[in-house]
Amino acid sequence: YGQNSTFPAFPTYNSRIISSYWNNSARITIEPRENLRLYALYSNGRKTGALINLVASGTLATALPEDATTYEIGAKTELFDRRLMLSIAAFHQYVKNYQDSYTVRINNNPVFIAQNTNVRTNGFDAQIGWQISSLSLSASAEYLDAVNKSLGGTFVRSPKWSLGGNARYAWQMFG
Repeated sequence: YGQNSTFPAFPTYNSRIISSYWNNSARITIEPRENLRLYALYSNGRKTGALINLVASGTLATALPEDATTYEIGAKTELFDRRLMLSIAAFHQYVKNYQDSYTVRINNNPVFIAQNTNVRTNGFDAQIGWQISSLSLSASAEYLDAVNKSLGGTFVRSPKWSLGGNARYAWQMFG
């Protein structure tokens, strides 16, 4: 990359981000009876801000630090000699200054967009697993209501419902 290089020179900046923050969480779990666990969870965390080099325009963009606060309650149980497992949880999360980024085309040129938005998410998750001899079956369902509080409307890239399932049969081949 000498004087005859065809690569453009990258601009240099004299910037920095300093962040000091304690992430914290608390969890309470109780077992009112054998094979039943109830829990409540609180957590708060921070993702440091960012400096984004927008090479095409020769500018520097910043993203503010992202603060997430989460509350969750749930229950887990195992029944019938641990052959049936049930789990359910509900949660609420608020993210202040969520760091969102995407690329768009303007005049056929890619332009990188970085922005901070506030996001609120509510949802629940349920799972079931069943073990019958060598056969294992499981299913899960999640509901997510994510709202972009800064811009209004549903948060992009977040499906309302997610469903899953699995079946596994194991057998001994040798011996």
